[in-house]
Amino acid sequence: MPVLHQRPHSRVRACRRPKFRLTSVATRSTLLIAAIASIGGILASCTDSVSPRWKTPSDIARMQVCDTAPDCNDPGPGGGIDPHNSWVSGDVTINTSATVNLSQPVYDDATGQDQTNFATSTAEHLHVDAGYSYGGATIVNTSFTDPADAGTSTSTQVAQADLNSDALTEINPPGQQMQDVSPSNATAETPMDLVGSTQNGDVTAGAIVDLLDTTTVQSSVMASGSDFRTELANATSKAEKGSPQTLDLNGATLKVTLTKSNTLEISDETGSDVSAAGSNATSKNVRRYKKTGHQWVLTEIETDIDDQDAKHKLHQTHLMQFNHLRIHRNPQQDAIRRAARPTAQWIPLQKNPGTVSADMLLCDDACNGGYISDPGPPPPSGVAPPCNADVVASVNPDGPVNLLYQHGFFSTATTWCQMDPYLRGRFRVRNEIRHTLVSTDYFENQASQLETEFRNDAASYPGPYSFVGHSNGGTVSRLASQHLVYQGNYIAGVVTVSTPHAGAPLARVGKTALQAALAVPLLASKVACNLVAHIVCTTAQDLKGPGYNGLMQILGPIIDNAGHALGEMTPNNSFYSGLNAGAEPFPRAAVINQAWDKWTEWRIYGDWTCQLYTECDGRHVVARIDKTYHRYLKCAVIGGIFSFFIPGAGSVAAACALSAANLKGYDLIYKRLSVGNDHGDGVVPVHSQRYPNLDGGGQFTVLDSDSHLGETRSTRQTGISIANAINQRLGIPFGQ
Repeated sequence: MPVLHQRPHSRVRACRRPKFRLTSVATRSTLLIAAIASIGGILASCTDSVSPRWKTPSDIARMQVCDTAPDCNDPGPGGGIDPHNSWVSGDVTINTSATVNLSQPVYDDATGQDQTNFATSTAEHLHVDAGYSYGGATIVNTSFTDPADAGTSTSTQVAQADLNSDALTEINPPGQQMQDVSPSNATAETPMDLVGSTQNGDVTAGAIVDLLDTTTVQSSVMASGSDFRTELANATSKAEKGSPQTLDLNGATLKVTLTKSNTLEISDETGSDVSAAGSNATSKNVRRYKKTGHQWVLTEIETDIDDQDAKHKLHQTHLMQFNHLRIHRNPQQDAIRRAARPTAQWIPLQKNPGTVSADMLLCDDACNGGYISDPGPPPPSGVAPPCNADVVASVNPDGPVNLLYQHGFFSTATTWCQMDPYLRGRFRVRNEIRHTLVSTDYFENQASQLETEFRNDAASYPGPYSFVGHSNGGTVSRLASQHLVYQGNYIAGVVTVSTPHAGAPLARVGKTALQAALAVPLLASKVACNLVAHIVCTTAQDLKGPGYNGLMQILGPIIDNAGHALGEMTPNNSFYSGLNAGAEPFPRAAVINQAWDKWTEWRIYGDWTCQLYTECDGRHVVARIDKTYHRYLKCAVIGGIFSFFIPGAGSVAAACALSAANLKGYDLIYKRLSVGNDHGDGVVPVHSQRYPNLDGGGQFTVLDSDSHLGETRSTRQTGISIANAINQRLGIPFGQ
């Protein structure tokens, strides 16, 4: 008979299950009955020692543990958590919210109204397992349980971070390890570089306050000579009797208070190491525990940020709620680790002799599918027009297509200089036209100017022409084509690219209001900034820029209220009612760009300051910011679990939560002002990019697109959809 044996699992019961062999049919029933009885006996005997007395699931099958050698004896990645040692397992819901109050109304596309205050929020979910391997090494597995964003490349999204022996390994949804490079100015590598070594640490120290735990350890951190857990237990014992306590621990001030008779709050006021430099911001970190027997069990960690000036008032909240929290303590092993701990409870990591890994390497995304695969155009043929502000040129005398490119707001015809060679490779172009208009003028005036220029051009370079317009260039192309279609053989069709057919919310927000709304302290914590590459912190300062925000240098001219076109670009403007009611008896298509629904302001910044497809473009900046944000979250969670010293892990956890809240809150505010509750490309919402009165087959959506400022150079994303729109909806064959 074949031998049946139990396979190792990544998530199994905490107690080892019996291993058995079936050697014959005659003995199978007897052995199965004995095995079932054995399993039941083991689970029954383990219940009290493994499961706490508070309400918990019936087993710990959620834990990422292993039950067979050699994996369980492997202290490196892949080693499992020993369920008989101390461990913590649970789910964390991370809610980040931002509430803004402004001195003047701001247009909110989510409600369609002008208002002086609005609130926005988001929730993320994390599963955490922390414990020790069978070899005694610390293991912390954190994995996001939210699905990957299907609208973008999953290769740049952090899905899991495994901490093993103070080394952090991050993995994306496809299961590929996310590599790092080593910038010379990096100061720290992982959360534990700040929290300290987990050697001889205590994974339950921040998750539970045990009033019966009187073990003391001599410590140079604590003036009293006792450890934080004992000090906290003493303060808690007094607080629960109605006497709030204040602990002054080497510069850190903790307040221990009993609220609502069953909630213990341990609050940490902002210290100098976590203050929001250069602003009026203040912050507060509060840990909340619920009483279970003689123990207080962690339920929430809340970080609040308040900032204000003459034009705005901001409140941000970063709330980590611990659900299904499972805790098992092995007093004997805890005592051994404490006895082996140095005099200081914080154990610094050994200095890295070389540079540290802190910045993300994406290998240009192509290796992980970050860009849409394109078989490549045929070799370009014909005469290539120069990159000038005004171009009227003959490319191929026998070409079947004529192209007219129209630029967007606050731009020139040269914005198409990288896209037109790509399209000349996809199509055998006969004539090509690019004109620079006064883009801030009324749309009617721009369209009239384009019509005049075009009729003069068409006299020597006859059409019909396919109009391709980006942003408000699509609006001008539509308006001009509605007139020209009745004046001769001029129009072969119109393709709009990220055109605000229903307006752009940012046009109604205005520069002054956007300045005030985005006047938030980015990366306020100097401590947490050491967690990642210095480039991320300096990029944040660049984005924040002089005055209020560096985005104003980029977006300011675009949303400057002095522009006539800007007034017509506002949502619900009567101009669009007339435009969208106009007859368009020609082929039409829309290219709709939808970037990842996170960090779009950073994508704009990168695309504005760098060439696309380089290591500093918006796509790569977004990847670094996302990794930074998730490292802050990991730091907040890991520091919260390992807060066995003060100041130390607890203060670092608060600092990381503060910076996570700043990054996410800033992102939420910008998204709300730019696209409301919709998706978009950082400037124009998806619903506004859809061509009115056109079937779904004419709407070409680009998922994981570049930002609004990078689309006319995006040959690997937007360019493919432009070519397909010209081919499929305008009926122009691809050139050979």
